[in-house]
Amino acid sequence: QQLQQQQLQQQQYIQQQAVLLQQTQQEKRRELEASFQQMERQYQAQTEQLDRAEKDLVQRMQHAAQQGALIQQRRNQHGAYQSSGQLAFGQLEQMRYRCEHEEKVHAQTVQIIEKEKQQIESSKAQLKQQQSYQQKVHQQKHSQLVQQQQQELKQHEQTAKEQMQQLHRNYEQMQQQILLQHEQMRQHLQQHQHQQQQQQQMQMHIDQQQQMQQPQQQQMDQHMQQQQGQQQQQQQPQMNHLQQQQPQQMTQQMAPTPQTPINQ
Repeated sequence: QQLQQQQLQQQQYIQQQAVLLQQTQQEKRRELEASFQQMERQYQAQTEQLDRAEKDLVQRMQHAAQQGALIQQRRNQHGAYQSSGQLAFGQLEQMRYRCEHEEKVHAQTVQIIEKEKQQIESSKAQLKQQQSYQQKVHQQKHSQLVQQQQQELKQHEQTAKEQMQQLHRNYEQMQQQILLQHEQMRQHLQQHQHQQQQQQQMQMHIDQQQQMQQPQQQQMDQHMQQQQGQQQQQQQPQMNHLQQQQPQQMTQQMAPTPQTPINQ
């Protein structure tokens, strides 16, 4: 039961780790997507800024074209006045100087506008290139992250599988140990019962032997008593005779011994 509880706890732990891993992976994907979206918003803002600059530049180009047309009209008027002789030389020179100055300023303006146009086009192309590159980088990062997360999931599943297999092996080993202990206890109990039966049988055999030997012992005791009685009867006359001889022997021993005369 304790091992089953450990197995259940391990399963719950593995499930929790799987949920945590999925949450971590989702968070990483959200972070990557949020970073990409922020970068896209920055590119969008820069693109809109360049679009506004380009729109303003178009208006300036239109205005410059209008100015160029007016300058050309004044240049044509100057030629007409010069041909007709309607204006004095000083007025013509003043008009010519004004036309040349306006043409010079207009040429500089057109040159600046053209340069700004090239800069805007270059910036838009560079921004587009950067955006395309960052999109490819994002796709690579996303693919790598997905591949990494798939590998992590496979590794987690493999680890979880190995852990569960190990738990199952531990459970089987524990079951085998329990069965072995039960078998040993059964054998020990059976051996103990067999020993008790042998002891009981031996005791019964001893009791039977004692019961069988008890009449023989009684007969032997009676026989011994009879023999002792017969011996006492046989020894009694001898004892009486000895008792009669003892006073005579004592009287003879107490009588004086005759003295032999000494030869001179």
